[in-house]
Amino acid sequence: MGDGRTFYEDFGERRVVGAFNIRVPITVGPISGALQGGGKYTQLNRDRDLLQYYRRLGDGGGQNVGAKDFLASIGADPEAALNLRYFIDSSYVDERGQYYLEGRWPYSGALRVDYLDTYFRLAQQGWATPALAQSNRYDYEAEERVSAGYIMADLDIGRHLSVIGGVRYEKFSFTNRAPFVNQVLYDGSGDVRDTLEVSRSHPQWFPNIQLRISPIEWLNIRLAYTKTTSRPDYQYLLPSTWVDSGERGEAGNPNLKPTLADNYDAYISVHHDRIGLFTVGIFRKVLSNVVRPISIQRRTLDQFEGTFWRRRRPVIRSATTDGNTSTAPTAPWCRISTPSA
Repeated sequence: MGDGRTFYEDFGERRVVGAFNIRVPITVGPISGALQGGGKYTQLNRDRDLLQYYRRLGDGGGQNVGAKDFLASIGADPEAALNLRYFIDSSYVDERGQYYLEGRWPYSGALRVDYLDTYFRLAQQGWATPALAQSNRYDYEAEERVSAGYIMADLDIGRHLSVIGGVRYEKFSFTNRAPFVNQVLYDGSGDVRDTLEVSRSHPQWFPNIQLRISPIEWLNIRLAYTKTTSRPDYQYLLPSTWVDSGERGEAGNPNLKPTLADNYDAYISVHHDRIGLFTVGIFRKVLSNVVRPISIQRRTLDQFEGTFWRRRRPVIRSATTDGNTSTAPTAPWCRISTPSA
């Protein structure tokens, strides 16, 4: 048996929402409909605290101290390296295992989950220290705030024209905290160099206009323009930074911007008793600030427009490429992974 890990996770999420809307009917000559407006505020707080313990299970019996009596009860030697054969479920092959691959190859390697659960629960009590780097690597505190307000009109102008139009203002803000973790060994040893906190705010206007034109009873023409958004996953926006033995690195990117979409639609519908309903249309979507994960080799960072280097910590440097921040050790050919816009 190779490595053993146990995890304890504390995750919290709290959401506060407030909203109001008001609608006023109107009629002015040939124009009838309603005006509507409102606002909404949302605050979402998330936090995560992970604790991981790690031991090599094949290094003799030191890792078994806490589960000594349990191992002896199932016939295993607590002073020896852990052996999987004592955890095999011998009855499985005569039960569900006989149907593996439609019975052509009975499966006899199933493990007893109750044995594994008991072993790790007891053995971990003798694992003196948690894996510091891996215990802190995924910790964070994230606060997201969205303030929005809108005004719109839903109007019929005579018999042949309907208009729905308006505008929404939205301000997306966040404050995120996460550690800068330096891992020095594969077992999770290392240290937390710093706790990074970043606040960002992205205000945006979102217009919307939809027209429906009915010049004759059996013909409808619909035209529309809308501006919409999709925000990056909150984990992409964390300033968390992790480097591993000068070989690998991984970082979030709080400089990411929300993806914006300009949407254009045009449809023509014909309906008649003899042909039913026939609709044809075209649409166009223009995206900006599209977010995607990327990997960059440290040696090639100078080939990206806008890249610069600055000293962050001893033997650690930061690179910013077009507003996308990545952190990695200074070792040549080091690969770093970060969400990118």
